[in-house]
Amino acid sequence: MRTSCKAMIHLKLEKKKGVWFVTKLIEEHNHAETTPRGRHLLRGNRKMSKSKKQLVIQMKEVNIPTNKIMALFENENEGYNRVGCTELDIRNFERDLREEMRGHDAQMLLDYFKWRQEKDSLFYYTYKTDNEGRLAYCFWVDGIARMNYKCFGDVVTFDTTENTHRHGLIFAPFIGVNHHWQTIFFGCGFLPNESAESFIWLF
Repeated sequence: MRTSCKAMIHLKLEKKKGVWFVTKLIEEHNHAETTPRGRHLLRGNRKMSKSKKQLVIQMKEVNIPTNKIMALFENENEGYNRVGCTELDIRNFERDLREEMRGHDAQMLLDYFKWRQEKDSLFYYTYKTDNEGRLAYCFWVDGIARMNYKCFGDVVTFDTTENTHRHGLIFAPFIGVNHHWQTIFFGCGFLPNESAESFIWLF
């Protein structure tokens, strides 16, 4: 909850010989003083420590919701007023992280593919950029996916209904089923749209 603190100033002006003068000034606040129980909510008393920021990064990597992160901090610090920050502060930190990563995601993905290729000789990837140099098309497959296809590739399903939303790319997985009726991947791709051109490139 954010509290707005504004000073209300009342002026009384008088004009003498063509010049305005302030003859009376009344300054007051639009709310009562903060109580001791609410002081931890003031911006000057709120700060996320480096350790908390690192914990937030680690917990977001495993998709722990922000409200659960805050609940953990409350439990560790024995109360909401001892955490040192609010849930809004955590959400703002997460937003700043996303902004910092924006524009670097594609390069990080390609760097990861290069690293995987060094570890797995059967790993293969290819990609294509658009006219502005942004990642538009991408396909990758690893050694396990190749083995899965060799053993269970008699039937392959292909579905492009899932949109990543964040980058506007369409997730295009090649999927099958093994002898335990478990879903397995044969390969994955990203496409800019569902046009014939995109499908021709991927296939």
